[in-house]
Amino acid sequence: MADEETQDNGCKPEEVEAEAEYVLESVNRIENELRMYIFAESTKVNKNACATILASMSQVRVYLEKEVMKNKFLEGRVCEVEKRVRECRNVVVTKDNDGKESKEEVRTTAQQKSWAVVVKSNRSETDKGVNVRSDSVKKDIIRKVEPMLTDVRVKAMRRLKNGNVVMETMSEREARRIKECLREQVKDVTVEDVKTMRPRVLIYDVPNEMIESDVLKELFKKNSCDRGVDEAIFKRETKIVLRAGRKDASEGNVVVESAKGILDGWLQQKRVYVGLRRLKVRKYEKVLRCYNCCGHGHTKRECVKEKVCRKCCESGHEEKSCQRGVKCGLCKVNKLEKCNHSVMSEDCPIYKIYG
Repeated sequence: MADEETQDNGCKPEEVEAEAEYVLESVNRIENELRMYIFAESTKVNKNACATILASMSQVRVYLEKEVMKNKFLEGRVCEVEKRVRECRNVVVTKDNDGKESKEEVRTTAQQKSWAVVVKSNRSETDKGVNVRSDSVKKDIIRKVEPMLTDVRVKAMRRLKNGNVVMETMSEREARRIKECLREQVKDVTVEDVKTMRPRVLIYDVPNEMIESDVLKELFKKNSCDRGVDEAIFKRETKIVLRAGRKDASEGNVVVESAKGILDGWLQQKRVYVGLRRLKVRKYEKVLRCYNCCGHGHTKRECVKEKVCRKCCESGHEEKSCQRGVKCGLCKVNKLEKCNHSVMSEDCPIYKIYG
């Protein structure tokens, strides 16, 4: 257990202390060597020069000692922040019916890779609702397919909002076995692999007057052509999936989807050239946000909590009529020191955990 905690800690106080001692010992050694050199008979350094050199060395020592102490203080603060972030990540805060808060520790382990298949129903009972449809599919899977999957490790079987059923397993071979059994034993269903999102980047402040084809031409000609990317491959792999921003604005953000090798080149230089502009680009990661409780990991439709203001994270009023200061309710609940930022900010420590 101790090894796991040591490995998880990004900041180690003993290493900071050892580095500080090494710096001061090095200064002592250099000062002694310099002292021996200037007082040696063969050096011929006069007394005034010796005094000036030693005084300068003393000033250097004082300066380095201050910097070492400052560094130790900052490293200590970093350790404290990292510890609090880990606590936020591993603790779930809940409320009972009386409004009392309770904290439950969630032990995290290294995430294992898994494979999943989606089972879609083609039956006419869809008009009865998604719950009826997915429950029927699950019953058929348990009754007809489970006896044939004695060698398959099913990690999870859950229902999606659209009525489909997802079966998650531990290996690609087991996923293929599940698909074969489902197609043979369960009628009126379609079995597919889970579609994963391809790599995406967000490009800021693209002129709205540029059509998508012109943006893609600029991205290839000025950002990928000189890196040896083939034009045919670029056109096949790259597309604009989203343009965001106000309709009356002259600029907006663009989400571009492409092959990892193409996008890595843009992310490495942190800028892309479009028209006569040099635009900021970053990795696009979609984080589920709830616009009811302002939490993460679920949507407004699934939320069972009380609605809060997006500005101050308090209930009982709307954001437009809020007279309070900006405060992040997620950081406040997790007892982080700095809460004076918007709960919707990408710089929020809790957002970065989910992101």
